Amino acid sequence: MVMLLWLLACGGGTQSERPPRSTPERAERTPKPKPAGLGERPENVLIVLADDLGTDKVGAYGAHPDAPPTPHIDALAARGVRFDHAYSTPACSPTRAALLTGRQGRRTGVGSVVFQRRDPEGLPRSEVLIPEMLSLATQDWSTVALGKWHLAVEEHPDYERDALRQGFDHYAGALNNVTTTRKRKDGDKASYQRWEKTVDGKTDWTTVYATTDTVNDALAKIAELPEPWFVYMALNAIHEPFEVPPAKLVPGMKRPPKSERGIVDAMVQATDTELGRLFEAVDFDDTTVVFVSDNGTTEVGIAPPWDPDRSKLTLYDGGCRVPFVVAGPRVARPGSSSDALVHVVDLFPTVADIAGVALADVKRPDGTQVPIDGQSLLPLLARPEDPGRAVMYVDKFQPNGRGLKRTLDRRMIRDREYKLIRTSKGDELFAYAAGRWDEGPNLLQGTLTAEQQAAYDSLSARLEPITRRLERDGAVPD
Repeated sequence: MVMLLWLLACGGGTQSERPPRSTPERAERTPKPKPAGLGERPENVLIVLADDLGTDKVGAYGAHPDAPPTPHIDALAARGVRFDHAYSTPACSPTRAALLTGRQGRRTGVGSVVFQRRDPEGLPRSEVLIPEMLSLATQDWSTVALGKWHLAVEEHPDYERDALRQGFDHYAGALNNVTTTRKRKDGDKASYQRWEKTVDGKTDWTTVYATTDTVNDALAKIAELPEPWFVYMALNAIHEPFEVPPAKLVPGMKRPPKSERGIVDAMVQATDTELGRLFEAVDFDDTTVVFVSDNGTTEVGIAPPWDPDRSKLTLYDGGCRVPFVVAGPRVARPGSSSDALVHVVDLFPTVADIAGVALADVKRPDGTQVPIDGQSLLPLLARPEDPGRAVMYVDKFQPNGRGLKRTLDRRMIRDREYKLIRTSKGDELFAYAAGRWDEGPNLLQGTLTAEQQAAYDSLSARLEPITRRLERDGAVPD
């Protein structure tokens, strides 16, 4: 059975080519029985992660009146569970770190974009990632990362093999954005049509359109990998540079769009077209598919009535509330939606649940247990009407690293009705209303009702303890 989580990155290679890594030791244990009700074939997992694709750009969400056509993502939602209150972080690298570790950024030290030649490390190699967790399973898992990595800095030792050092058997894709290059010469210009691709530590130029290339790699690996397998596919699209994609990927495009917003929408359509190829090749009877984005839409892609000031890199819902769809054999009611508060950190424990790995067994090389912030989504796939967690926490901070003085520190906490944002400039409080996809006006600009004051006091009282426990790397209650 396969779990497909949208986060793309592809390439070839064998286990023998992988460098040594800090993988948790397999403990002697009684083999765990396979979950009841599933087929006899091994259950696989595929994660697909889009870049800078908010709910405003996905038709199935109905969040924006002028969303570009996304028929294949919409079809995925029609056969899966659509999570309507799903969150990432508001930036690229922190979401990738959170997804692969199941841990918030204050634990890993990745709270903002990993900048080349400015950050000391990126995601520490001492963190336990999904492929390393899978080494604890009773079955031997094949693990592949494809597409955008963006978790290491160029100065880091063995930079081009970072995904392999972090536990993957194979990696192929762009180590950063497509415009970030290592081998550029005078006159070279990187783009989606010409970019540097790294395959298991070796980097060279390619002229295959980046989105097409990553999907090609995913299709090739899925066809040949021994089961069970875990494929993490992280697309570079829809991140800048904003370039008109090949016309064959944008059905109905009569002429190339000239505005940046129009180009963003064309890139969304091109991404959906290529995902259609990928989804067509997946057997959903034994594949669970999760489609998610790393953050909301970038400012230039936002169309009215949405506010471009509440977009990517902000803690408003336009910046960190993302499309999140799960399809496959674990889904009890295809085409359903869930109001539960979910987060990308939930993917780590979900994959662990599928693989039969207990989170208590996830330990560092020194034997200490690794606190995991996520919760398995499998119960929500069976009963999407269940409420899930009580509150959602998201943050953004700089610089990256643990135990450092923050030059930027922004935090958000919300429950089912209210949301509190806390920054160095003060607090903002919002109330969610039926039928709208943003938080509405800042209630602290007026006089609070008794109910609003109680909500503010409650969220404020919960925010600080969560922050302190994360910084101590201790347990955080639901």
